Amino acid sequence: MLHTSVSIGDKIEVRQLNSKGIPIKNIEPYSSQLLDFFCNQSETIISIGMPLRGGQTFMLKPGIHYNLLFFTDKGLYQCNCKMLRSYKEKNTLIAAVLVTTELEKVQRRQYYRLEILHEIEFCFISQEEINIIDKIIEDKDKDNLKEESDSSEKADVINTLIQWSKDWKKAHVVDISGGGVRFNSDFLLEPQDQILIRIDFTLKDEEKNLLIGANVIQSSRIESHFKKYVTRAQFTRIKESDRDDLIKYIFEKERKMRKNNRELER
Repeated sequence: MLHTSVSIGDKIEVRQLNSKGIPIKNIEPYSSQLLDFFCNQSETIISIGMPLRGGQTFMLKPGIHYNLLFFTDKGLYQCNCKMLRSYKEKNTLIAAVLVTTELEKVQRRQYYRLEILHEIEFCFISQEEINIIDKIIEDKDKDNLKEESDSSEKADVINTLIQWSKDWKKAHVVDISGGGVRFNSDFLLEPQDQILIRIDFTLKDEEKNLLIGANVIQSSRIESHFKKYVTRAQFTRIKESDRDDLIKYIFEKERKMRKNNRELER
């Protein structure tokens, strides 16, 4: 199944497994790429680029087990593997690993993510404003308002949003998925802060304007910039159709980036 589901050049995220065979989640994954695979009736061995994180190479250790997450045109797949050996080929450091579990498709769409610089805006929101967000999402799901009185109520909601626009702060996305975002800004946020994120993008020549409620997970100063901060936030209020559009956009950008990289390597 592996050779029919994944392709050479597919991006891979690598995580070490703990003693129970579960990926260690509190450590940022390493990035790699599928280079080649060798399949026979008894085993499958694949070659991947020695993983990187933050520009630094991470040497996989022989005998240690890892989880591989493949980003493909057909979706997201994962399997476990055992590190066999490392070698060099045309100045590229390569890891040969033995696949130890069946390849399985991952259905949790929040795992799809993209590292890209994209401008967004955000503002802080109170519990009262959170309730308004819930109301907007609920009304969108209904598509049509039941009575004219609801129209008046929705107008009040929209007017409130316009007032919030004075508090929008600019930020730059460096990592985004269907489940959350990591962005750089001039502001230090606090864990558990509730924010509203506004993100605009074009999907198949159609303009998309998303309003997403999020919860701040972590915020810290960027070491190389005295007044710049990086913030991680988890989406808590997002319409499913908006999440689908965001994931489609991520895949579209991922394919374009992969195509450009292949053209540069020629």
